[in-house]
Amino acid sequence: MNPHFLSTVAHLLFVTIVAVSVVGAALTGMQAVESEAGLIEVMSGLTLSVALILFCLRTGAQARHAYWYGTTALAFLLAREFDLDKMLFEQGILSVKHYVGAAPLWQKAAGAVIVSGLAFALYTLVIRGARPLLQGLITLQDWALLFVVAMALLVAGKTLDGAGRKMSDFGVELSLSHQQIALFIEEVAELGAELCILLMVVRMPLQMCQTHHTALGRHHDNA
Repeated sequence: MNPHFLSTVAHLLFVTIVAVSVVGAALTGMQAVESEAGLIEVMSGLTLSVALILFCLRTGAQARHAYWYGTTALAFLLAREFDLDKMLFEQGILSVKHYVGAAPLWQKAAGAVIVSGLAFALYTLVIRGARPLLQGLITLQDWALLFVVAMALLVAGKTLDGAGRKMSDFGVELSLSHQQIALFIEEVAELGAELCILLMVVRMPLQMCQTHHTALGRHHDNA
């Protein structure tokens, strides 16, 4: 599909999602983040869904072959956003409790398979994407900067997740208002990261990864 068209769609959706989120959060306050049906949560799920669809449209059949690891990573982020791992299993599959607790054996086995597949996808993503990313950062390309910003926002959001519980472990009790502020910033940071990912999937130079992969294959054949 025409990359320019996909980029235009992504940017229009970016502006729309930001506008709806800002106006909605201003009108509903904490209701926008306090439940899975809150506006910010819904916008987060929508953003990742669109990012996955646009990535698949942009890569076409290669989404299942040459770029399967990117498709897998986006699909997992989307599943996590909708808490599918917690809906289908007694514990989240990334939790140690899932494997050492009383969960049924089939759930432990399924979780191990999924996590192993994800780990391999992330490993492949790092191996094939590290060089283009480094080159992009050195030349200050927008897609590479978007990736760094997305990772920073995800880390910030994860750090603020359950801030009241985490601080209580150190003997510090946060007031309800401070916990609400932390929750709001956490959800906004996650949405910001997902918006960065949305733009990144239509801006990143896929041919760089493909060229590097092809070059490796040719070197192997010549050897």
